[in-house]
Amino acid sequence: MQPRAGALFHAILAAVCVAHVGGVLLAAGELGLVWRSVARQLAGTELPGWLLLAAFGRAAVTHVLFWIALLTPCALVYAALARRRPRASPLPILTAIWILAVGFLVLPADLELGGRARPAYLYGGWLAAVVLAAAAFVVLRRIFARAPLRRLKIVGAATLPAFAILLVGAAALARSPLHNAAEYRVAAARPLSGTPSPQSPPNVLWIVLDTARADRMSCYGHSRPTTPFLDELARSSLLFERAIADGMWTVPAHASMFTGRSLREHGADHRHLWLDDAFRTVAETLAERGYATACLSNNPLVAPHTNLTQGFTTRTNVHHLRQLTRFSLDYLGEKWGLARLPGWLDGDYGAALTNRLVADWLDRAADGPVFVFINYMETHLPYRVPRRCRELFLTPAQVDRSYALRHRVYGNLLSRFDRDYCLASTPVAAPSDEEILRGQYDAAVRYLDDRVREAVGLFERSGRLANTLLIVCSDHGEYLGGHGMWGHRFLAYQDLIHAALLVRAPGGTQAARIKTPVLLSDLYGLVLDAVGAGDEGGAASAPRGRRGTGETAGLYVRPGERTLPLSHEIGPPAEPAIVVSACGGPDADTLRRFEAVRDPRVLHRSSAQFAALDGRYKYIRSADGLRELFDLDADPDELRNLIDAEPDAARRLDELLGAWLAAVPAYQPPADRTRSGDVDRALRSLGYVGDDE
Repeated sequence: MQPRAGALFHAILAAVCVAHVGGVLLAAGELGLVWRSVARQLAGTELPGWLLLAAFGRAAVTHVLFWIALLTPCALVYAALARRRPRASPLPILTAIWILAVGFLVLPADLELGGRARPAYLYGGWLAAVVLAAAAFVVLRRIFARAPLRRLKIVGAATLPAFAILLVGAAALARSPLHNAAEYRVAAARPLSGTPSPQSPPNVLWIVLDTARADRMSCYGHSRPTTPFLDELARSSLLFERAIADGMWTVPAHASMFTGRSLREHGADHRHLWLDDAFRTVAETLAERGYATACLSNNPLVAPHTNLTQGFTTRTNVHHLRQLTRFSLDYLGEKWGLARLPGWLDGDYGAALTNRLVADWLDRAADGPVFVFINYMETHLPYRVPRRCRELFLTPAQVDRSYALRHRVYGNLLSRFDRDYCLASTPVAAPSDEEILRGQYDAAVRYLDDRVREAVGLFERSGRLANTLLIVCSDHGEYLGGHGMWGHRFLAYQDLIHAALLVRAPGGTQAARIKTPVLLSDLYGLVLDAVGAGDEGGAASAPRGRRGTGETAGLYVRPGERTLPLSHEIGPPAEPAIVVSACGGPDADTLRRFEAVRDPRVLHRSSAQFAALDGRYKYIRSADGLRELFDLDADPDELRNLIDAEPDAARRLDELLGAWLAAVPAYQPPADRTRSGDVDRALRSLGYVGDDE
C-alpha cells in the first residue's frame, strides 16, 4: 500500500495542478468575455499591452489562489480516503469538482456581470457543468489508469505552460496600478528636450473631482484634513469660495464647462444626452491652435457617445479600460464583503491607472503646448477607495462594515442611495451606516488629493508646470443625507451646486480667496483668454445671459498676458447681477417611480428648478410652484426658507431671474436623438437607471 504521506503529496500536487490550469483558463476566458462586451466602448482608445497583461494577471492570480484554497481541502479528504486504490490519481475527481464549482459558483457571477443572469442561462449553465464534470472524470480516469510516466507527461504538459503564463501575468500585475492602487506611484514623465519660453502658449491642466463637495475639503473649512495638497496649492492660487455648477450632474455640468454655455443654452441633459456639434468646445479651439489635447475620464458619460469629448485628439475613457479588471471573483469578493482580500481587489475607481496613462501620454507628447483634462470618480458612489484611506477617517470596525455595505447590507449601493433613498418618506439606512459612508466619502476626497498632487507632479517633473494654467474643480456635489437626500439626482440646493474651484496661473504668482459668485461655465472663457484665443471663442468673449442684466462674467485672464485677475478685479459689478444654476428634473425612468409617491415633500424632488444667486441670497423657482429664499451667509445649509420673511429680496431676485430667462431662450435640439446603447450602459453603471452597476 502506498504510504499515507505519498498519497497526501500526490493529492495536494494534483490540486495545485488543477488550480493552475483551471485558473489560467478561466482568467483568459473571462478576459475574452469582458473584452467582447467593452470593445465597442474602447473603439478609438489606445489599449496599452501592459494593461491587458496586468488585467489578465490580476484575474489569473486571484483565480489560482482561490482554486488552490478550495481544492486543497478536497485533496486532503481524497488522500484520507485513498486506501483501497492508492495508485489512483486524484486528478479526475478534483477536475470534476473544479468544473462543478465553476458552473455553480463562478458562472452565475459572470452572467450577472454580463447582464444575463436569467433562469434560462443559469439552468443551462448548471446542466452543462454537470455533463462536463462527468465527462472529464471518465476521460481523465481512463488516461490516468496508464503508467505513472504517462501521467507525469500529461500533468506536466498542462501545468508547466499554465504556470509560466501565470508568472508573466503576475509580474505584469505587480508592476501595474492594478496591484496596489493605494501605494502605487507613477514614474516621472519625460523631461522636455528644451526649456519652454515664457512667451510660448501656456499648457493647460484641468482636473475635475467628480461629485466632490467643496465643504468636505479642508481648504474650504472642513474639520477633517481631507485636502492637504489643495490646502498647499491654495497658497499660490485663486480659490473661489462661491463657485456654482451650471447643472447638478455630469452631462450638463461638463457641457457647460466645455462650451461656456448654461444648461438652458446647450440643452445637454436627461432629455437630450448629447452635446450638439453646433457648440464649440474649448478642446476644439485649443486643438486648432496647435495644442496636443487629451481627455482621460473615469466617468463613462464624458465620452464620444455623449459628444462631450469633441475636439480632443486623445479620448481615453478610463472607466471602460477599468472594466477589463471586472471578473467573477472580483465581483463575488465585493458581494461577500471581502474585496480587501487579496489586496489587489481593494482598488480605487481608476485614479492610479489614470495617472499612469497621463504619464505615458506626456512621454509621447511633443514639446509644444498641451491641454490635459482629467476626470476622477472616487467621490462618486459607491466611494471606491482603498482600505489605507478608509482607516484615516473610520474606526477598524467601521472599515470592515464599509466593505459589507457595498452589496451585502443594502444590495446595489448605487440604486439604494442615489435613487431609493431620495424616493422614500422614511429612512432606508441606519444612521451608523450613513456615518460610515460619509467617512468613506472623506477618505475618497483624501485619496484624490494625493492623486491630484501626483498629476501636478508629472507636469512639474516634465518641465511644463512653470508655464501651465492649472484648474482643479468639482463638477457638482453630493447630498450625503442633506435635505433628506443622498446622491445628486434632485433639486438645486447648495449641497449639489456649490462646487470647488482653484485656479493657479502659470508661475503661481497670485493667490486670493474670491467671494464673488462665479459659474463653472466661466472656465471656458478663462482658458481661452489664457491662451490668447478669447476673440475666437464666441461664448468665451461674451457668455450670453450669464448675468441678470446680460453683462459678461468677471472670471477672465487678460488676453495675451496670461495673468489672472486679483480678487478686487473680480469684485461685485456696478449693476445688480446673478449667477444661475438649473436642475432639469429627473430622467423618465425615475419620473415613473414618482407615480407611486404620496408624500408631498418627496414629490417636490421631481421638480425642475432654476436657482439664482447674488452672493448672499439664493432664490429657487420650482416648476411645481414652490418658491424658496435662503440667506447663505446666515444659513449655509439652507434650512430656513425666508420667502415670506424677506419679500423684497425675493422679488428682486425673481425679477432678475425673469430677465435672465427672457434673455436666454431655451435651446431646441434640431431633432430627437435616439439614446444609444452605450449611453444606457453608462447610465446603468453609474446607477442612474436600472439596478445594475
